[in-house]
Amino acid sequence: MASPGQVLCLLTLSYVAVGKAQEPPVWAHLYTGPDQTGARLTTEDYLNDLLLQDFDDKASSYCVSGVWLLYERPDFDAAGAGAAAVVAGEGGCANAPPELSKKVSSLRQAGSPISPARPSLTLYGRSNFRGQELYLTRSLSNFGPFKDEAYSAIVTGDIPWTVYTYDDFQGAGTCLEPQQWVTVGGEAVGVGLFPTYHELGSSGALRSARLGCEARQSTDQTKAVRGADQKGEQTTEEQEPREEGISFFFPSSAS
Repeated sequence: MASPGQVLCLLTLSYVAVGKAQEPPVWAHLYTGPDQTGARLTTEDYLNDLLLQDFDDKASSYCVSGVWLLYERPDFDAAGAGAAAVVAGEGGCANAPPELSKKVSSLRQAGSPISPARPSLTLYGRSNFRGQELYLTRSLSNFGPFKDEAYSAIVTGDIPWTVYTYDDFQGAGTCLEPQQWVTVGGEAVGVGLFPTYHELGSSGALRSARLGCEARQSTDQTKAVRGADQKGEQTTEEQEPREEGISFFFPSSAS
């Protein structure tokens, strides 16, 4: 048995479905039986309490596209320390790990749900990607109500991020880079997983973040960062709220 709070990183295999209707780039299917059998629950969005879908503690296997987090407790384990599984990739199917089989109570995804390759940074209020979150697709000089609350993080896309211990990109800075590459929605997506504050270079006391690795930023990278920063500020009517560049999410038990 895994200890409470342990994170399992599963890199799933990609495949091309022939003759299948086009799906959105990010989705998850949960199944009550092993090997993708039994009743199925499908989602493209956060589900903070599977009891509302009559699917609490029922999932034995899954198929996913994107970076998904599965939690043992409701509200993304905001009030506990249950196990979480990180699932990255496209079209990957597997049985739930033993510590989560028939125990999944909530799930959410990380990164852009519309453009998976878009650079993003998600900071979490507890270790192992649990609790409240701050989602960014552009630089932010002041974390506001989230300051000093970052204890884990996930980055997606091909541009690293720098997190700082003070407002306005001041203080100690730590570069967070993608560590592996997966295919999501037909695009190559970089993914970096930082489950504890040790990887963030602080004790959770972070107050600002900027696109790019400031310690070794070249002229070409500066241009790419500025372009991505501007992209993060653009919004359209088709974009969902989480695509507006900055969003806070506070589970009910963490508010």
